[in-house]
Amino acid sequence: MMRIEQARQGVENSFKEALQWAESDEKRSFWIFEGRLWSLLLAVGRALVVLFLVRRVFLPRAATYIHNECKYEIEGMRTTMLGTLFGKVSFSRPVGRLVGWRRKTVDLPVDRELGLHGGFSLGVVLEMGRLCAQMAFKWARDSFPSGSRMGPEPENAAAHGGWIGRPSTSVP
Repeated sequence: MMRIEQARQGVENSFKEALQWAESDEKRSFWIFEGRLWSLLLAVGRALVVLFLVRRVFLPRAATYIHNECKYEIEGMRTTMLGTLFGKVSFSRPVGRLVGWRRKTVDLPVDRELGLHGGFSLGVVLEMGRLCAQMAFKWARDSFPSGSRMGPEPENAAAHGGWIGRPSTSVP
């Protein structure tokens, strides 16, 4: 389990590496500088995310607590990967188990406090939803022009004051 001091040192190391990259006298194009800088800034972001998570895990909390009218006790830790906008980070946090029911579903109180669900941050979930919607609409835009309902209406269509069906049929 990572300590706060270790997480803070990770932030400082990541930032120093980005600063060294910016201050380097080595000759390079801006394209090369910018590409590497982006990766270094993502590393700084991941290190800051880790620091944030570690600090939340180490907040004082009761050994037993009530959630949804059930009594839980903190028992052990769970480590998984958490998908963030800065990349995946290892996330260790306490596990709450139902008192008297060791094999029942566990509670992850830190995840609840932070609003984390399904191993991804809300930022990642929203971005993925936006991208999926864009992909679906692109497919729809690509498909609809070939359909009969897209494109300009024929001049004799009802929308243009024309007729539909037999010429003697009036359109209301």
